[in-house]
Amino acid sequence: MVWVRSPVYFYKRNDTFYFSRAVPSDLRLRFNKKKIEVSLRTKSEAKAAKSAAALSDRLERYWDSIRMEMIYSRELGISVVSDKPSSGASKDIRISDALGLYHRLKGAGKTKLFFEGSERSIRYLVECVGHDNINGLEPADAGRFRDFLFDRGMSSSSVKRVFSSVRAIMNLAIKEHGLAMTNVFNGTFIPEDNKRKERLPVPLDVIRRIQGECRSLNDEPRWLIALISDTGMRLSEACGLLSSDILLDTDIPTSALKSTHGEG
Repeated sequence: MVWVRSPVYFYKRNDTFYFSRAVPSDLRLRFNKKKIEVSLRTKSEAKAAKSAAALSDRLERYWDSIRMEMIYSRELGISVVSDKPSSGASKDIRISDALGLYHRLKGAGKTKLFFEGSERSIRYLVECVGHDNINGLEPADAGRFRDFLFDRGMSSSSVKRVFSSVRAIMNLAIKEHGLAMTNVFNGTFIPEDNKRKERLPVPLDVIRRIQGECRSLNDEPRWLIALISDTGMRLSEACGLLSSDILLDTDIPTSALKSTHGEG
């Protein structure tokens, strides 16, 4: 009996295993790179071998579907590599292009956090699925992406936040490009976890010790610390107060914010 060794599509770098496989030459016009590489996020060779084999199998099926599409398109006389697909052709939209569209249409007036958060979410998605094509997404990718995020050590609330961002980006791309597909990230079950912890209050003896140091040093930065420790206001609120804003000769000490709030 002749044993045929299965091809190995992973390697080790800095104690972590990575999946690596070249894009077939007949499909490179459909991709923006010649090789697909993605971290398998494990230091175990056995787990890496299993994950790499599963990912390789999914890529094979995805590439076969593209080849069938190309054959079908040739039969109809439709170009599948044109920048502007003819009527009836399947549109290949990159996930990164969907992100750019989302930023262009939804980003007006948004903060830096909006752009950084959505970019990070899409980066996680591409790293997980191993390609940058919306049409290559499958329903099973949603659950796989959820598990991928949990494996990174994210809490349930963080996973939900990433999914919300990815779902919004995909919904917009599907609608704007008229894609005949459903958003695979809709309705994905995300279990709760116990990673979210309530923030404990600062012990009273620690507050008293800090206040004593503030009285001892007696300068403006320490005034702010003492004020915050007794009132719970934010630092920006405390910085905007004038000494005349603080009213101590009342039944309940309070502050009277004036139109000059922020001066001084």
